[in-house]
Amino acid sequence: MTSRSGAATKRYNELIKQATHQSAYNAGIRRPSRTKKLAYHFVTLCLFTKSDMPTSTGINTTFAIAGILAGPGTISNADIQWTDMGKGILVALYFTWHLTLCFNLGNQRQPQSVIEDGVNKPWRPIPAGRISPELAHKWQLVSIVSLLALCYTTLGAWQETAFYLFCTWLYNERAWGDKSWWQRALMNACGITTNRVATLRVAVTAIQANSHDNFEFTNKGLGWFLMCASLVFTTIQVQDLRDQEGDKLIDRQTFPLILGDAPTRSITAVAVMTWSFACPLYWGLGVVGCAVPILTGAIVSAHMLICRSRERDQTSFRLVAAWWVSLYFLPMMSARGF
Repeated sequence: MTSRSGAATKRYNELIKQATHQSAYNAGIRRPSRTKKLAYHFVTLCLFTKSDMPTSTGINTTFAIAGILAGPGTISNADIQWTDMGKGILVALYFTWHLTLCFNLGNQRQPQSVIEDGVNKPWRPIPAGRISPELAHKWQLVSIVSLLALCYTTLGAWQETAFYLFCTWLYNERAWGDKSWWQRALMNACGITTNRVATLRVAVTAIQANSHDNFEFTNKGLGWFLMCASLVFTTIQVQDLRDQEGDKLIDRQTFPLILGDAPTRSITAVAVMTWSFACPLYWGLGVVGCAVPILTGAIVSAHMLICRSRERDQTSFRLVAAWWVSLYFLPMMSARGF
């Protein structure tokens, strides 16, 4: 065992011991009522997904809305009743939150994540002492089984959901998110895109619940989904710029730690601008349609290259997420002749 891994193990044991003592202390103060217990556990669940509400749950639902608005550009044989759009959005929000919860329960209970969160996000449930890693594992199993059952019987998209959960198993349990930068990027690309496509399928299924026709994704839409996965694969390393201190502590093999901070920014900026041109060309957009992603990509790239602090890197990640969203509406713009 290396000195770094030994120090990481020691740090993990200290955090778990501290969290266990805090949890026992909280439990011993008073015996809460059943209502307070339920409220406490609900808050704990929300804390597991707090960081990902805008960048995961929100963007996945936006992807679904954009796909529906694109109509035949991405979906064929769909009976879209616009009066049921609200129901589709609500179902999509719940589905993608539940899917994110499944991932985070597995991810945040890993020893490396507990150590990293103790430095970067001490308010998360495990380092804060609200729940133990063992109990989080039990919650994870319950959330996985319940989601798969819902998808198979009611929501739809059980194939995409099963594949996403397989990716999360590789990422968390087999440490594909830590061993190498390309495995980390591949799992993010597969997981994020599958999550978004599944959310789109669930939303459309909810909207046309009373229809007897089965909808399909068009070939153009399937090619677009592959393109979305590719752009995530080549730009997701922007999220690692903000967490270099914590990643170095647990010896996680991320793009910035392997290639360096400056090369990562330059490579990511080039990737952003490349996709900013390629994506509107794929949909055959005109000048107006091309201007939106290109201008957004230029702003994102400039901010990433110029602003180099941990706080600004957090903003860079949010800007990349906003850039993704601008691209997701390109099929709709194509359908409307932009």
